Amino acid sequence: MPGPLGRVADERPLARDPVGAGLAFYAQLRRIGIGMAQAMLFSYLLLSIPFIDLHVAVAGYVDIFIAAAYGMSAMALWQWVRARGTPDALLAVLCALACIAFKKEGVVWALTLLPTVLVAINRRVGLGAMALLAAVMLAYLLFGPGELHVLGYTLRTKFSNVWRPLFEHFFEMDNWHLLWYLTPAVIALRWRALFSVPVAPMTVTMLGAFAFVFIVFFYSNAAFGVADETLVNRLPLHMVPALAFYLAFLWRQAPQHAAGGNTAPARQTVP
Repeated sequence: MPGPLGRVADERPLARDPVGAGLAFYAQLRRIGIGMAQAMLFSYLLLSIPFIDLHVAVAGYVDIFIAAAYGMSAMALWQWVRARGTPDALLAVLCALACIAFKKEGVVWALTLLPTVLVAINRRVGLGAMALLAAVMLAYLLFGPGELHVLGYTLRTKFSNVWRPLFEHFFEMDNWHLLWYLTPAVIALRWRALFSVPVAPMTVTMLGAFAFVFIVFFYSNAAFGVADETLVNRLPLHMVPALAFYLAFLWRQAPQHAAGGNTAPARQTVP
């Protein structure tokens, strides 16, 4: 596929990963009950995102592979939450390990999946643990040391204002189509469902993913990569397939089911 930077010699091997990720994305949508036409539409919307097309064409970057591995791990884990199937659990673990193997950031992406398991086992305990973790992070920003070295990043308690390049790349440029407009819109429409039984494990995963990006961009030495526009799109790319699945699942939640918040998670029946 020709990309914004033109054709490259090893383009075809790179193209296999997003195609495989697209097929997996479509299959996982079908498993949660989304119709064929809608699943095809959601899959097309994901694969047609310009920045994904760019990384298919550019050699030397592993970001597209991390996005595929993390997305597949998150989707398999969410399917395990619904059905408690052993194959889903194994797939989630294998894809999380692949994510770790690709790049050091994969360790943090894998860690964002752990609260999902806790919330799936006990929603109140899991959400309480997440609130406690958020309080600890806030306490660090207020009272912690000026710098802390973690996984090659230097975390800082000083806020770096990089809102402008983020806004330009997410909302003004044609990097992501309407993804970052649709995300707050869908969340606002389905806000009652965010912490319901079926959706809460998925919500805490995405909260962890957004928190990771926020801390790296605004409270680490990587802020210069946002300011000079070299990192502003690459790190968010890692969570885009998982986010797209989350939005599709959230959109499917009917308001009457979302309001109750006590709907039992669907389980697959074994004939």
